Amino acid sequence: MDDAAADWGIAYPHVNDPNLETWEAYGLTSHPSFALINPDGSLHDSGAGVVARDSNIAWIEAQLGD
Repeated sequence: MDDAAADWGIAYPHVNDPNLETWEAYGLTSHPSFALINPDGSLHDSGAGVVARDSNIAWIEAQLGD
């Protein structure tokens, strides 16, 4: 995951969840899934599906207000 994030130029914090702890904590139900977590630990938004670089980066940036 870190290599892919670096390749995509993702500079903000990210995690890989191999033990499904985040998955369970935030009620994610599809694999693969991705979630944006607010600084207070609440779920901002989530999505599911195969990660497609351009569309996912655009979605993340829109959520972050960039």
